[in-house]
Amino acid sequence: MIGLDTNVLVAWVLSGQARPLPQASAYRISMVVLAELVWVLTRTLNHTRKFTCHVLQELLEAGDIVIDRSETVTLALNDYRKGPADFADYFIAYDNQASGCRTTVTLDKDAGRHRYFTLVRH
Repeated sequence: MIGLDTNVLVAWVLSGQARPLPQASAYRISMVVLAELVWVLTRTLNHTRKFTCHVLQELLEAGDIVIDRSETVTLALNDYRKGPADFADYFIAYDNQASGCRTTVTLDKDAGRHRYFTLVRH
């Protein structure tokens, strides 16, 4: 297995996965790299949420890709498709919930609408 850095993953995704990579039985995508990928696609390259969701779904379904905490990624992706918050916010909520947290406090109004967040005012 070979780990992928964000810049390699972005180039791979945008080239239609035609860019050559070192031969491996599988490629690992860490949670940090996945969050950075979403950020680059949506904030830097201005791709739509729909496009970004499609990319994430394709990565989750690829047989030679291992995504860190894929079950949590799937839950976060499902909410990201229909909700107002960022993908990373949903992932944080589900990851904290799975770790036994009663809630996750946030200042983000969009994230604060989710059932696993508590909006705090400053």
